[in-house]
Amino acid sequence: MAEGRETGVIREIVLDAPSGGLHARDDSEPVARDVRAVLGLPVERPIVMSGHQAGLWHPGIATKLYALNAIAERRGAEPVWLIVDHDEHDAATVRVPFQSDGRITERRWAWAKRIPGVPAAGRAACAPELPDTADCEPFARDALSRAHEALVSHSNASSLADQAFAACCSLLGVQTPRVLRSSELLASGAFDAVIDALAGDLPGARSSLDRAIAEAPDAGVRGITPGSTPFWTLGAGTVRRRVLEQQLADIDRSTLAPIGVLMTAMLRAAACDLFIHGTGGGGESGYDAVGERWVKDWDGWPLPRDFAPSMVASATVRLPFEQGDPPTASEIAKARWRAHTARHSPRLLGDGEAQTKKDALVTAIKDARHEGRDPATLFREMHELLARVRDERAVALGGLQHEIDRLIAQRADAELVTDRTWSIAVHPAASLEVLRGEIETRLSEEGER
Repeated sequence: MAEGRETGVIREIVLDAPSGGLHARDDSEPVARDVRAVLGLPVERPIVMSGHQAGLWHPGIATKLYALNAIAERRGAEPVWLIVDHDEHDAATVRVPFQSDGRITERRWAWAKRIPGVPAAGRAACAPELPDTADCEPFARDALSRAHEALVSHSNASSLADQAFAACCSLLGVQTPRVLRSSELLASGAFDAVIDALAGDLPGARSSLDRAIAEAPDAGVRGITPGSTPFWTLGAGTVRRRVLEQQLADIDRSTLAPIGVLMTAMLRAAACDLFIHGTGGGGESGYDAVGERWVKDWDGWPLPRDFAPSMVASATVRLPFEQGDPPTASEIAKARWRAHTARHSPRLLGDGEAQTKKDALVTAIKDARHEGRDPATLFREMHELLARVRDERAVALGGLQHEIDRLIAQRADAELVTDRTWSIAVHPAASLEVLRGEIETRLSEEGER
């Protein structure tokens, strides 16, 4: 793995690409081909898909985009990125690392004003101001300048979500793949059959989802509460709201967006031939496995039940702080032992002559005790020697205490130093380029096996 002040530290890369080729759905799967045609996707070549909420992501999420493009190129597929733009998370705030009194801290750069409850799809793009970076980490200062430039250059995007995604592509140095938006999936008409099926059998769908959740309670998937539906309703500049059961039959479908577990189920059932998840969505314990169990159990599911395969792509990349790895508890304990012992061991303070005298006095004290003589005078002489050494070597003793304080401070900073979720907006460009190269190399090696 590569590391350094210019590139940061790549701690882990997770790639479990399936072996074999990818194949587009053929005429035996007309529903899937129809869905793709309505969505404007190619029907004669395989589709590799991934996606995430809008924002300036961390490198673990960027890994999905790097993998998407690399796999599509190697397997002759069409790369498609889903911008999940109907989520109400804060898409426009970046944590920035700063130094304060020798400690690492963070501040927030809100490059667009947050409107609580309003998804990124309903917010306008903007031309943000560059944050004050006077005392931030040097590597972050350079990275923020590039991020600001990328956001400004895409300030004419159709929404804040599109602006953020375009800026991510610029920062990562990749071509922008074909884009789908979660806020538009249901407006296309491609999944009308799903809406119709849910409107006709919400109790059955609800029960099947509850059973699927019970098999994976830690996946973080919520059920459909009675009286509710698995849809949100959206509007430009307005708060998203959950659609109620009695509203579904007559609602304007162009305003609908699906909940996450339904969205990936629809896409894997009909819109792609490989879906790339991060660590939260993929695997047996991810939320997507709940979706698979759900539609296999629910009799009313109108799309193919044979889902496209999925894989996980993620990475842990740390920022290149000078501190490096935080000290362990044992390292701090050792420093404390050294500082304590140095008060009684002149050798640790660099005074070998005084150590020789102390050793001689210790021997004399033992002999006096053995011979029944009073060692008090010898004790006094030894303590006077140690007091003189401490006084003469006060700077060295202070240095040992300073080292303890430094290690404790670094230990307290460990959460920030080891945090994998710092935005690509504060990562050095070289760090992202190394990550990209590692991913492409690994996927190339896997393809040759």
